[in-house]
Amino acid sequence: MAGNMFGDLGVGVAARLERAGRAMWDEAPAGDRPGRTMGGSEFSDWLPWRHYDPEHGIYIQSRRDPGKPDSDKKTGIGFVLEVVPLVGGSDQIQRILTEMFNEGLPEHAKCQVIQWASPKIGPILDNWAMERARRGGVYAELAKHRRELFRRGAWTSMSAKSDFLARDFRVFLSVEVNGASDEAAFRKLATVRERFISSFATIGTQAFDMPPEHLIAAMQDLLNPSTSIVESPPSYDPEVEINKQCVRWDTRINVYPDHLEFRTHAPADGFADTDWKRDLNGKTEAFEVRALACRQFPDNCHQGHMTNAIGSLFNEQLRLPGPTVASFVFSLLSTEATRSQTEFKRARTQQTIDRGAARLFPGMQKSAEDWAAVANDVSQGARLAHVGFFVLAMAKAGDGERVESAVRAVYRSAQFSLERHDLKHQPTLMACLPLGMGGGMDEDLKGMGRLRRMPTTVAPKLAPFQGEYSSRRLPHMLLTGRRGQMLYWSPFENEGDGNHNVCVVGSSGSGKSVGMQEMSTSLSGAGADVIVIDNG
Repeated sequence: MAGNMFGDLGVGVAARLERAGRAMWDEAPAGDRPGRTMGGSEFSDWLPWRHYDPEHGIYIQSRRDPGKPDSDKKTGIGFVLEVVPLVGGSDQIQRILTEMFNEGLPEHAKCQVIQWASPKIGPILDNWAMERARRGGVYAELAKHRRELFRRGAWTSMSAKSDFLARDFRVFLSVEVNGASDEAAFRKLATVRERFISSFATIGTQAFDMPPEHLIAAMQDLLNPSTSIVESPPSYDPEVEINKQCVRWDTRINVYPDHLEFRTHAPADGFADTDWKRDLNGKTEAFEVRALACRQFPDNCHQGHMTNAIGSLFNEQLRLPGPTVASFVFSLLSTEATRSQTEFKRARTQQTIDRGAARLFPGMQKSAEDWAAVANDVSQGARLAHVGFFVLAMAKAGDGERVESAVRAVYRSAQFSLERHDLKHQPTLMACLPLGMGGGMDEDLKGMGRLRRMPTTVAPKLAPFQGEYSSRRLPHMLLTGRRGQMLYWSPFENEGDGNHNVCVVGSSGSGKSVGMQEMSTSLSGAGADVIVIDNG
């Protein structure tokens, strides 16, 4: 909260003068003023990343409480992967992910799976538009107008009925362990990373190690929000701490009880603009970030069900209304602590049931059944973990209330009950950043009651790995998925066995002819020779 300007006069006198001042000058109440304002440099002290070991591909964290330069450092090491989002999930995918989380993580590891519905669609749009611009003429004009349509659609709905925004779904996975950064620890964590990459390849998707220049670029886009669709270019200076390279100097963060406000200078994003022209047309923009925490998880869940958390396929009212970050976090207990706590809770709840307490406490029976199921999972290799699920809802300044309500509705349809994390938005933001759970952050969230004990078998069921189909190989047809994912489609993507024939089926008036015209125009704009035989 903002300090009381009359505080030196005593509590009673100060309160009366404060009320009188508000009555006379119509000053906003204290709750509507930021409790704290931070510049980019001060805010970067809260970020975990410090250094990078290029030999092993491991990040080194060194945390110290901001504002307490003499406090003890809390060190840790970790890695970050970018994972190609899943589209649904089979039983085989579920089984492989379960084995990966049960057996692949070292003791006391902190793991995060982070899903970002990013508005930075510039690389997809510009690659497509550049192909047409090189052709010139009508194709260049079409590319210009099409790019502008989707550029506006990154922040303004392209549908008059409901939210429908263009976006690019990205998924990150990070693993961190506290402790010293020595050679043995580096090698052990590098082995874990390779095992994870191999597991994702087994289920038919890809995971890539994220070097510092790509991590910095992604965090610059997330922590310096703007309406620009252009991604930050990858860059990394090994002589400067990584956290200092992620937040712009002209970014300002205001901390309110019910949200965070980010203000920064945003360069323009005109097509084919030079850097100086983007700076010339830049402007200062303000955004609200509202942190939500999951109070109640679904009773039953799996990766196929998690597709509902990025929006409904068929209900237009259940779509994400803006850039959204979902973070599933868990902090592992040791094998010994898992075994002892599981046996104690299972025996204790069963003993309570045997004494007839279920008649007085109906929920006790379900608790006993849950701990019996946990004991069964532990016997098959699972470990206990402190688990949490957090969501960041981003909106232009003044639109936060509407966006928050819409995000809650989307997650409610997926059976997640979200509540705003008032007075805790900043630590929740940290929990939604890669490698953000170390340095005691997991203990802080556990002390707030925001983490629950669950077995690691829930991780592959609740982790937000989902996205929409996306292809970026051949910039022929430019399309969007039902949840807004930008993608390319081409009949010539098939490079394996088979042919390039396409059959389009639809009822009268469903858009078959429009689709064929768009495909013909797109292929011609990409340099193909198009021959149309219209028979009937």
